[in-house]
Amino acid sequence: MTDAQLTDAITALRAGKTLSFGSFQVSWTGLETGRRRAPWSQVEGVGTRRGLVRIEVVGKRAGLSGDPVRIFPNLQLFTALVERLRG
Repeated sequence: MTDAQLTDAITALRAGKTLSFGSFQVSWTGLETGRRRAPWSQVEGVGTRRGLVRIEVVGKRAGLSGDPVRIFPNLQLFTALVERLRG
């Protein structure tokens, strides 16, 4: 991942676009996977658990789980983006 990729992703989000990272959809207001959504103010961080990419959410024990780490597209960019945008 490069700084340019992160800058381009943030610019796209500010322009109202939604970015896809596996089963996660990332927007300027938050992220979602399936029917579960979390605004940035409730996102505590991103990590992995049992081989899946996981978003820690305030007050939610289960958080949001996505795709397996081994097939997750551009995990470094996704992680940097989440860390930059979370509340």
